[in-house]
Amino acid sequence: MAPTHSLTSSMALSNTQQTFMNAVIPSLKTGLTSLNDLAAKVIEAKVPHILRSGAKYADIRTSIVETQKHFGQSERAASSGLNSINAEYEVLTVRKGELESEIAAKEVERNNIGMQKQQATQSLRSAEQSLQASKREYAHALWRLRTAERKMGDGWTAGGVSISSALEDYGNARYMANKAEDEMKTSDDAVKHYSNQISQYTTRYIDLDSNIRLLDLEMLRFDFAIVKIGFQQDAAAQIQSKLSEATSVLGDLARASDAAEIETRTYIAVGALIHTVQDIFELSERYGLEFENQGVESLIGSLQKYEDEL
Repeated sequence: MAPTHSLTSSMALSNTQQTFMNAVIPSLKTGLTSLNDLAAKVIEAKVPHILRSGAKYADIRTSIVETQKHFGQSERAASSGLNSINAEYEVLTVRKGELESEIAAKEVERNNIGMQKQQATQSLRSAEQSLQASKREYAHALWRLRTAERKMGDGWTAGGVSISSALEDYGNARYMANKAEDEMKTSDDAVKHYSNQISQYTTRYIDLDSNIRLLDLEMLRFDFAIVKIGFQQDAAAQIQSKLSEATSVLGDLARASDAAEIETRTYIAVGALIHTVQDIFELSERYGLEFENQGVESLIGSLQKYEDEL
């Protein structure tokens, strides 16, 4: 009997992982492009009078708002993806609990079958002993019957009194022979009954034991899947948190009231955002959430160059 719980963990986890990254990457990539643009404009505006010109201030502010929008979209996508991963984790946990209950129930049944087999084995031994005893008794009863038959033949020759005695002995011997034969058949039926029981119990025990082994292997796969998705859950949560930080930094930057404030805060913010994006990339690599050469790595490399200039 095959396990009732099948687990396509690799495919399920791969899909969950890919769904998360597919949701996060487009907005993140656009946000990184905007951040690169912002960094370039900030470097260009490092000459104070350029930044303080109204056109350049407005241009940089527009880039900040645009970057914030895309990072915000990516953060919301990450939050939604994290919810999906959490849901998958819950499903696996529930299914593991069901599997544990199934294994426990089958182990109880297997143990009960084992005890019933032991009892049947003991009963079989008793039945076999009774059969051997009844066979001896039957053989003895037949001997007494044959003896009575001979005496009865002698009685016919010897006269009436001997005939009467011989008939009585014969009747008793016949009764005891029939009784011994019945007991022998009863014991023989008992031996067959318990032998059949033991055979059935053995088959059922082997089936249960084999099924439990398969379920134990399934449990190992569940454990592996839960550990793996737990890592991805942690990574997704950290990535979502980093994206939230980036969105918050950009939000604060967008609220800068004048060119002087935006000049001071932009240099700091862009550097912090670059480190945040690097953290996101490192988290994705560490936990196997691949960016899959979608241009993100090159954008991060470009940001690192801007960081040096900043």
